[in-house]
Amino acid sequence: MLPNWDDTGDIPVETLARFEKDVKRTDTGFLAIATEVEDGKEKISEPPEKIKELLKEFQDILPDDLPNELPPYRTHQHEIVEEPGSKPTFRAPYRLSPTELTDMKKQIEYLLAKGLIRPSTSPYGAPVLFTPKPDGSLRMCIDYRALNKQTIKNKYPIPRIDDLLDQLRGATVFSKLDLRSGYWQIRMADNSIHKTAFRTRYGSYEYLVMPFGLTNAPATFQAEMNHILRPLLDECVVVYLDDILIYSRDMKQHVEHLRRVFEILRRERFYVKLSKSEFALEKVQFLGHMVSAQGVHVDPKKIEAVRTWKTPENVKELQQFLGFANYYNRFVPQYAKIAAPLTNLLKKNTPYKWETKHQEAVEQLKQALTSAPVLILPDPERDYVIEADASDQAVGAVLMQDQGNGLQPIAYLSKKLHGAELNYPIHDKEALAIVIAFKAWRCYLEGRRTTVYTDHCSLKYLKTQPNLSRRQVRWIDFLETHFHYDIVYKPGHKNKADALSRPAHVAAIQAEGMNPLLKGLFTHGYAIDPEIPLAEKRHLLQWDSDIAYRKGSTKIWVPNYPPLRQLLLEEYHDVLYAGHFGSNKTLTGIAKHYYWPHMADDVQKFVTSCDTCQRMKSSKQKKAGLLQPLPVPEQPWQVVSLDFITGLPPTSSGHDAILVVIDKFSKMGHFIPTHTTARTEETAQLFVRHIISQHGIPTTLISDRDPKFTSKFWKELMSLLGTKLAMSSAYHPQTDGQTERLNQIVEQLLRAACKDEISKWDLHLPVLEFAYNNATHAATGQTPFFLCYGRHPLTPQKPTTPATVQPAHDFITTMHQLWDRTHKRLLDIQQQQKRQADRHRNDHTISVGDQVLLDTRNLDISHLPSKLRPRFCGPFLVEAQVTPVTFRLRLPATWKIHNAFHVQLLKPYRDPNTIFVGRQPPPPPPVLVQNEPEYEVESVLAHRRRRNGTVELLIRWKGYDPSEDSWVSESDMGNARRPLHDYLVKQGSLLFRLTHPGLEELRKLLDYLLEKKFIRPSSLPFAAPILFILKKHGGYRMCIDYRALNRFTIKSRYPIPRVDELIDQLRKAMFFSKISLRGVMPFGLTNAPATFQMTMNQIFSLLVDKCVIVYLDDILIYSETREQHLKDLEGVFTLLQEHRLLTKGLSASFKNIA
Repeated sequence: MLPNWDDTGDIPVETLARFEKDVKRTDTGFLAIATEVEDGKEKISEPPEKIKELLKEFQDILPDDLPNELPPYRTHQHEIVEEPGSKPTFRAPYRLSPTELTDMKKQIEYLLAKGLIRPSTSPYGAPVLFTPKPDGSLRMCIDYRALNKQTIKNKYPIPRIDDLLDQLRGATVFSKLDLRSGYWQIRMADNSIHKTAFRTRYGSYEYLVMPFGLTNAPATFQAEMNHILRPLLDECVVVYLDDILIYSRDMKQHVEHLRRVFEILRRERFYVKLSKSEFALEKVQFLGHMVSAQGVHVDPKKIEAVRTWKTPENVKELQQFLGFANYYNRFVPQYAKIAAPLTNLLKKNTPYKWETKHQEAVEQLKQALTSAPVLILPDPERDYVIEADASDQAVGAVLMQDQGNGLQPIAYLSKKLHGAELNYPIHDKEALAIVIAFKAWRCYLEGRRTTVYTDHCSLKYLKTQPNLSRRQVRWIDFLETHFHYDIVYKPGHKNKADALSRPAHVAAIQAEGMNPLLKGLFTHGYAIDPEIPLAEKRHLLQWDSDIAYRKGSTKIWVPNYPPLRQLLLEEYHDVLYAGHFGSNKTLTGIAKHYYWPHMADDVQKFVTSCDTCQRMKSSKQKKAGLLQPLPVPEQPWQVVSLDFITGLPPTSSGHDAILVVIDKFSKMGHFIPTHTTARTEETAQLFVRHIISQHGIPTTLISDRDPKFTSKFWKELMSLLGTKLAMSSAYHPQTDGQTERLNQIVEQLLRAACKDEISKWDLHLPVLEFAYNNATHAATGQTPFFLCYGRHPLTPQKPTTPATVQPAHDFITTMHQLWDRTHKRLLDIQQQQKRQADRHRNDHTISVGDQVLLDTRNLDISHLPSKLRPRFCGPFLVEAQVTPVTFRLRLPATWKIHNAFHVQLLKPYRDPNTIFVGRQPPPPPPVLVQNEPEYEVESVLAHRRRRNGTVELLIRWKGYDPSEDSWVSESDMGNARRPLHDYLVKQGSLLFRLTHPGLEELRKLLDYLLEKKFIRPSSLPFAAPILFILKKHGGYRMCIDYRALNRFTIKSRYPIPRVDELIDQLRKAMFFSKISLRGVMPFGLTNAPATFQMTMNQIFSLLVDKCVIVYLDDILIYSETREQHLKDLEGVFTLLQEHRLLTKGLSASFKNIA
């Protein structure tokens, strides 16, 4: 039996919070709750005897499972109404594991047996996925997101949770009913059944009852519940979806209330899940709250959950935590203040950087939730008290009532101020706190006398104040029209709400934009700047002609008005005569005439985020990226590096270059003469002849990104040899600094040896190689020759000594000891070099997803003079981190360079618009295409044909204002084919121009198709163009461009099998045969694959997943034994013969299992 999906268990409050937020925003929402309790483990609380008798009387509506029949037609059936112009939605099936496929098959069989679904040929199709249940089993879910997106939302109101809780005042006995698979007890409207179709490995099916996951399902269910229980709502019943709560003042009344509810459910043929229902409770868990006669408090289970909540590590986890906390904000004084650092992290374009203040906010919210007070339920017959207060950034209020035990809280309210509200005078902010409180609690306060306490003395005269602003008039009109209230002054230290609005710190000041009417900007800035009154109280200002000056100075005090401050920053930095100087000079210039608090910080931010400065100025900082030494090998010729020395004069042998190879352990080098035009194959032969033949195959080969070393041949050769390739990042030869140093040594040796015999330098290389390898290396303290061979070579100067033969065992031991000492010495020297190098370097701060600028010193931008070219270009997105100091960038497609760069060539980009909102960077510079500057095309807007026959296109340039749009000849669009293609497709299909071979091929093919009667002449208005593409092995393939027709074709959603799932079926197979079918359906039609797949599945339905898998016109027969394979083939051929299907032939592959 398939477990029921309506067991709600404990509803996650973060889910309820998101749901309630959706309802407030759109008047509807989507909430799917599905939990599970294992059969045989379900328990119910022991109800009183009268309740037991009642349950026995109504046991027909308390079955163990839904009956095997569809529910009756009810007042409300679920109808899916889509937006005008919507098209049927479908999504490709998700990949499922063998276990999930088995489970899906069982669940589909259960749903079919219950009559809840049926096979479907609908053009709609949603994918299926599985989620694990707490007991380890799987829950099948239908992903209806695409359908929900284009469904017109049902505005039927889902009840507000706080309204439901308010209805429970005075109740002492509670029962909670949970409907069994509640959604499945509502029918789908006949005209919407096909829209519920879902796609599986075994075909498409559609629901006859309302499935989980549809956006309007909660509204339909709530409407039906409200309809049948309307006589009891707000009297003894509250309903939230399939949760029904019955509440009464005493037990006698409660039994009668339960009977009335059961009678209605029996009449309407609704069924209750007994194991998930609770009866005759003194306190009950309802929608994440614990309700009793004393009031409402946080569910203890949720308190435990918040105690163990881990620190959010990303935006999604933070949203989940705040969703949980916000659901209980009515219990938390100072909620907006406490949560402000966390909500600021969710702002657009704000990087997720967790700091101490964020952790403190999480801990404060946890503490507030775990110690949340019990809130009394409001008594509508008693008067209310509000305490309200405001600060610079937030307003707060407390709603209270005296029900005989003194003032007790009903709810807390706290709200951050936004936009223009932040600029209100403090008097208006205090008044706004009162208005917001009355709006939030209007349902309680209308018709009752309310006393408002405030710590702002002047507000008590709000009603009688003679001169009011328009805003104040609007607020007073709202309050006077709807409420009876008195405002009473209460000093701040006695006001509870005072703590709800005081921020922990004042936000940092930022400067933005400018207007030429400078004095007008100053006047307006002074009027809205809340810091000006404070500065006046502290006697920091002196006024002259409506302009404030810093007291005792001639410097003008600049108000905290962002457009004005950014104007001054631009005037002293950005304009031509300001010179784009650094922070110090810019600050000195502004400080001569102006002052505002934190001015130095604002200047620093402004200058460091200047787009022009970032591109044009060289970095004065230490090199980025700490030294990352290469691993030290443990023996000779394990790790080898190679490079070319070029630019040498040609010799009589034709040599003009040297292939330098060095062993990273012994430092032994080989200097191999070659020529710059040598192909990769020739270089490989040199490497094998001189290195592998003498020293064996290295495990690692280090090189730069020379085309020879990046070629497919070289990579394939090294792969076959088992040698790992390690290449330097682009334009950073320091990756292989040892080889670069050896190149310099070789050049020095050549200069000393050749003198006047420059054209014979290649003849000296063997002797120079011997000299180098016989010289003691500073790093190892030994000669390379000795480290490799364990002896010193004979030289003409070496004195003859009596020959001694060292025992072989001693020789090996000595060599290994020597190698161990050398390895340790190399490690020590490497660490010394790293410490020395890191003194002049800084660790970088670049990470994946950042925008960075790229150093232009190594880029070929010869169209600009070297002295005037920008020092950096970009910005570019960091796509991946290759090594601790190497990053892969997303470069323009026209750049033919490697996209991995060392961090020393990169610089973090500070977006001016992010740091100073509204500050726009200059238009982007041109990109290089084959060393020529070209501007990027964003889109093609229109076209026109000139009298001379040339076609021109109207271009929108990327990063430029529409006023810069211009006409460009089509012949100049060679590097912007994608925008041109998008425009042509949008305009409609014309005849494509064919080459002469294409026309000949077309005539032959048309004659063939006509002869076979696969086509016929047509005079219909439909017409698609044709084109030819070159086949891999020669010849042409004709393609018909049906894109325009496909665009208006209703799509078939029949599922095409996932290739990976098909392969999974072949686990035990040892023998295979593959059959390809011939067909006459034209290629290119959007529904052709679905039609063909459906036909194949129907023909081979008895063999699929047994011995046959079918993917379009490919049929694969698989078997475990040869004998079984012959029988399976016979069965397949019989079916092909019955259905008159033709094949292209048979290809068989047999695997020997002996």
